[in-house]
Amino acid sequence: MRRQGDRILLLDSGRLLLELPYPAARELARALLTQAVRVDEVAHAQEVVADQALLLRSGAPFALTQVSGLLHEASRLARYDRSLRRALPGVVPVAKVGVPSIRLHPENNRGQESER
Repeated sequence: MRRQGDRILLLDSGRLLLELPYPAARELARALLTQAVRVDEVAHAQEVVADQALLLRSGAPFALTQVSGLLHEASRLARYDRSLRRALPGVVPVAKVGVPSIRLHPENNRGQESER
C-alpha cells in the first residue's frame, strides 16, 4: 500500500491493484473494519456468549453483541447454567433474564404522547 498525493494505491508485487481517492479509501477502511469486527465476533462466539451470560446474570444493562442468535444463547445460559448460578451466589434469581430496552411509541395526531 502506498500514498501518492491525495490517492491511495494498493499494490501487489509492484502491480497496481486498486487506486482510490482519499474519501473513498477512508470509506473502504471503515467498511473493512466493521466487517472485521463482525467476523471476530463470530469467530469468538463462545467467549462472547459466556461473557454476555455473565453480564445478563449480574444485571448489567448493556450487550456485548447485536447478533440475535448469540444474545438468545447467552440469555439461555444465564437462566439455566448451573456453574454460572454458583459463580454468582449473591444474585437473586429472577423470572426473566434479559437486556432492558427502550421502545418509542408513535405520537397521536395532535402531537401529544399517546397515553397508556
